[in-house]
Amino acid sequence: MRKYKVKLAGKEIEIRQLPNGKFAIPDFIKELRGTKCGGIKPAYEPILWAIKSPAGSFASNVLKWDVGAVNVDECRIDLVQNDNDLARKNKIDRGMFAVGDGNNNNAQQRKEKGLLPQGRFPANVILSHHPECVQGGMKRASGENWDCHSECPIRMLGEQAGNRKSSHGGGHRINGRSLYGIPGNDGGCSLQYYDSGGASRFFYCAKASRSERNAGLDGMKERLKDYDGSERHIIKARNNHPTVKPIALFEWLIKLVTRQGQIILDPFLGSGTTMIAAHKAGRKCIGIEKEAEYIEIAKRRIAYWQAQPVQLGMEKEAR
Repeated sequence: MRKYKVKLAGKEIEIRQLPNGKFAIPDFIKELRGTKCGGIKPAYEPILWAIKSPAGSFASNVLKWDVGAVNVDECRIDLVQNDNDLARKNKIDRGMFAVGDGNNNNAQQRKEKGLLPQGRFPANVILSHHPECVQGGMKRASGENWDCHSECPIRMLGEQAGNRKSSHGGGHRINGRSLYGIPGNDGGCSLQYYDSGGASRFFYCAKASRSERNAGLDGMKERLKDYDGSERHIIKARNNHPTVKPIALFEWLIKLVTRQGQIILDPFLGSGTTMIAAHKAGRKCIGIEKEAEYIEIAKRRIAYWQAQPVQLGMEKEAR
């Protein structure tokens, strides 16, 4: 058996060569089995929401600059259960500055008036399907029917939480006040939904798609891309940007803090997802990108999606 002295990162170690010609693994390396350098799996991505300190109240800031309001109704979480079982029992829509439509949010009462039911209030957690999840139509009881990948976070959350019912108790009552603190005529609201289902129903669930990232790029040469979001290996793709986000996710985020016709600025446009989402949401967008190859990809993707028909405001008008 031969022995060799080598230096590794400035440390001298002994390596033994076995009779079969192979080298034995040093003991100190055996002790490191099961470890790795760097971080753990990126299971969540933080989204920072920053706002410049207003001069005066937030309400005054909205009136002066036309920004700063949270666009709740356009970002509500769709209800997926039977209309008779859902929605808050005693919530009158007062809207901003107490000028709402005055309709009760109870789903059955809205249905009797020919109005669509209100969805859940948007949360500060967003879920996203795995890119390999496949949507297979709709189910009466649970809304969208998905054949989810084994590592889909929505599927895993549902398996862990199981089927649960919301509370049937008296509910938590709060004063029904608008942005200016004007109390509603109902004197408060009872936060009750009376529904059941998986835990993911409380959050917006973005639809990811592998096909959407390459839409409009037919004829472009495939380039090397060394990270596909789940496993580290070399692959080829027409859109070789390393962090392409779901269009639906950015569309929801844009709607949350803007209204139709307002302008979005993206100083790091990448392959154009923000501008595509702004177009689909009925907003204008200014994008900045320094990499020439990504600019060409963004131009083609944006042109493709701008050529697709977009329906804006149909649901809100129906309400």
